[in-house]
Amino acid sequence: FYLKKPPGKLPYALIYLQFKYNGRKLVYSFGQKINPQDWSKTIKRVKSNRQTILDGQYALNELLDKLEKHCLKVYQEELGKGVPPVAVLKFRLDAFLHQQQGKKKEPIFYQLIDRFITGEIKNKGKEKSRNTLKNYATLKTHLEAFDIRTRYHIHFENINLDFFHR
Repeated sequence: FYLKKPPGKLPYALIYLQFKYNGRKLVYSFGQKINPQDWSKTIKRVKSNRQTILDGQYALNELLDKLEKHCLKVYQEELGKGVPPVAVLKFRLDAFLHQQQGKKKEPIFYQLIDRFITGEIKNKGKEKSRNTLKNYATLKTHLEAFDIRTRYHIHFENINLDFFHR
């Protein structure tokens, strides 16, 4: 596990799982963020076991341990069929994380913005400039402030003329 350095002066960084095998590399983001000061680079875990995931259901280190074990288990299972493609491992990790929800939900608006900020979503396969990523982070900050101030919770379904006029 490692942290993706946040663009600008954002206080939280996304946690990534990186798994290298047979000349291939899986880089998997599962939406959890942490303040880099709370991260131990030596043990690649959160310093405090009291830190929980966003919904408060699991301790963050517990989730990291489960995800690591599941990744290795899936790799061993798929290895019996030949060297697994990265997409297969990502699919199986997604299924593991969303098993309680039954089916995968549509992306949440702010999660999609985070994917733009981290540079995960590219433009025609090219990296975005540092200033563009900073603009995305600024946009997210303004939208979150708007969300709190007006209590108009932004989702894809309610981005409409009412949102525009507010």
